[in-house]
Amino acid sequence: MCWSATADLVAGTGIAAIGVACVARVRRVRDLPLAALPLLLGAHQIIESVIWRSGGATGPATLAWAVVALPVLPLWVALGVLCAAPPQARRRLLIPVAAAVATAVCRWRTAWRPAR
Repeated sequence: MCWSATADLVAGTGIAAIGVACVARVRRVRDLPLAALPLLLGAHQIIESVIWRSGGATGPATLAWAVVALPVLPLWVALGVLCAAPPQARRRLLIPVAAAVATAVCRWRTAWRPAR
């Protein structure tokens, strides 16, 4: 959101509530990761509101935000799509999922590389 702490908190709460409804309506277990995506996004927004309230300083909330944004979210989406896909489509999805995993790993490594 990046408007204010209040906007992030309201948006995160709303998105998380949608996530609860999505998870409650899941009929197949393999659809659960994709249905839980709004929960992850809502938590990410709520963490961002905590960062806003702390003045944007580094700390546990900033680390949690970065962990969700860099490795967890790309992996979650890629693996959620792979799980929810029909069995005959999974083979075709392996290359994009592998690319998403590689991208997430590279982003994580470059984000936490010490400055020289």
